[in-house]
Amino acid sequence: MKPFITLIAALSATIIATGAELRLPDIFSDHMVLQQQSKARIWGNAAPGARVEAVGSWAPESPISAKAGKDGRWRLEIPTGEAGFEPQTLRLASGRDTVTISDILIGEVWFASGQSNMEMPLRGFWTQPVEGAAQAIAFSCKYPGIRMATIPKTISYDLQTEVPTEWKISSPENAVNFSATAYFFARNLSDLLNVPVGIICSAYGGSKVEGWLSRERLESYKIWDREAERNNDTMPDYERFNAMYNAMLHPLAGYTIRGFIWNQGESNVGMHDSYHTRLADMVADWRSEWRLGELPFYMVEIPGWMNSLGRRLRCAAQRIAAQGCRHNPVLRHRMHLRPRVPSRSRRYPCLQESRNRRTPRIYGRGKNLPHARNTARISPIQGNDRRRLPSHPDVQRSARRPVAPRGYRRL
Repeated sequence: MKPFITLIAALSATIIATGAELRLPDIFSDHMVLQQQSKARIWGNAAPGARVEAVGSWAPESPISAKAGKDGRWRLEIPTGEAGFEPQTLRLASGRDTVTISDILIGEVWFASGQSNMEMPLRGFWTQPVEGAAQAIAFSCKYPGIRMATIPKTISYDLQTEVPTEWKISSPENAVNFSATAYFFARNLSDLLNVPVGIICSAYGGSKVEGWLSRERLESYKIWDREAERNNDTMPDYERFNAMYNAMLHPLAGYTIRGFIWNQGESNVGMHDSYHTRLADMVADWRSEWRLGELPFYMVEIPGWMNSLGRRLRCAAQRIAAQGCRHNPVLRHRMHLRPRVPSRSRRYPCLQESRNRRTPRIYGRGKNLPHARNTARISPIQGNDRRRLPSHPDVQRSARRPVAPRGYRRL
């Protein structure tokens, strides 16, 4: 009996190993969104030298194949058609192994990143609510075409090839944990373009721009002692250089997207002399990693309540935006409403719909829209505080100004 049990165990192990040879990263899973009218990249692992074939339900007569290398890795590009809300299926096969990905939508895909202002979910943080969140969450079921893959916060000093995640469909149960900034952005695109929108959200609260830079780029600055930082057990994870790039960005680089949205800067306040250079280098690194050309990069300016150092950092961000507008798409968008919280508490801009109602100009719908740069009149009030009165025509207040929601001050 004992040899029989051993034989069964050996056979089971063989079956499991064989079935696991064709494998894809978690980002390629049910409910995902593929970029429309592109050659969507798919990659994974198979037996060394094995041929992998992929067939999409949107083009069943046009299978695409690739051969795995000696290390078992393979990559292929499958053409996608126009956007649509009809669920599609992608079937991959290698020998006897098959993988089927269901409920795929073809639409627009964006990569969202930054620190806590991007990470902040629709349900908000403790004592820091999101304006209009209750209604947004309640009506999120009306947008099943919005899908989001949220990357868990993790760090590494070595390049990673995979990261755990899954695509979630917009619904009250899922939307509460969606990035509020990314969700409003996606909903805006879905409303105006009438296409599915997928967001890959990879954000880490408190992270600096250096956390999202490549090792090679940081070493060129000659300011970073990698080993010393790596062995520093007292240093907070969110302050570490290169750590988010390795663990939260590199495994996803190459997924076919339309562009990037970025909300970060508070953790770099006081570093305005170098911020514009490092942010520009980060954009260059990311575009190089994706190998999709000069992908559009939209960033949000840090809020205006900060001190003079904060204003200097905002000016540094404007420098890269000004340079980008002349050469490559690097555009900015300013936030309009700030929460009123105790001075010793963490202060977040109130996330709201109006903050993301601008359609990216790459879609050709910006002809009659005001310029992306907002101007503001600043009038002194008590102490060093300032009241920002947006003069942008999109956000002009009526003569009879409404009362601000509890917990927020009126601008």
